[in-house]
Amino acid sequence: DTDSIITAVNKELRRDDVDGVVVTHGTDSMEETAIAVDTFQDSEKPVALTGAMRPFDDPDPDGPDNLALAVKTVTDPANRGRGTFIAFADHVIPARGAFKSDTSKADGFANNNGKKQPQRPKALKFKPLGNTRVDIIAAYPGAPADLIQRSLDSGAEGIVIEGMGAGNIGDELAQAAQAAAKKVPVVLTTRVDHGPVEGIYGGAGGGATLADAGVISSGTLRAPQARMLLAA
Repeated sequence: DTDSIITAVNKELRRDDVDGVVVTHGTDSMEETAIAVDTFQDSEKPVALTGAMRPFDDPDPDGPDNLALAVKTVTDPANRGRGTFIAFADHVIPARGAFKSDTSKADGFANNNGKKQPQRPKALKFKPLGNTRVDIIAAYPGAPADLIQRSLDSGAEGIVIEGMGAGNIGDELAQAAQAAAKKVPVVLTTRVDHGPVEGIYGGAGGGATLADAGVISSGTLRAPQARMLLAA
């Protein structure tokens, strides 16, 4: 589905009579599709994803206002060259660093970059993502090493570890992560909503030790978006 959306968006962006593209999308995985589109978006024209937290037959549906905001976003000349956005509940959020922040509120999205516009690298040439396996492994106190080994044994081409704090994991999982980083890309993120992933602490599972072993920091991206970028 993600590959189909990326292909459709890029096709429309190439049209001379199109100023921007709006994608209506379910909210559960909107952050992943948004960063995927942004990664392969080789156009100055803006793209906005939007949707609704309340159904169309709700007494106060939010879909129409969100759709209007998305149209306004992609037709605003100030947004040219700024990539893909999530337009939701009166907020226009850059795709990179965006995440669903609430399960039920109409204002259900946030961005981990705050008010700062995230840097966008040069667009990648599109290649389908559907057959690329990247697993997300959640770290927790006492998480065993075989979580990573089983992922590798099952054919994972990359691993995202959702760590704790600023990017720390337990000793046993850390040893497996360091070994895995010699075979496939391993990215470390955090289960905490806001703040960067930083290699501050030493010790076997500290972020600094993992970085020295080749584990890649996700920066301000959380697990879903880090996984999508790693697949790309």
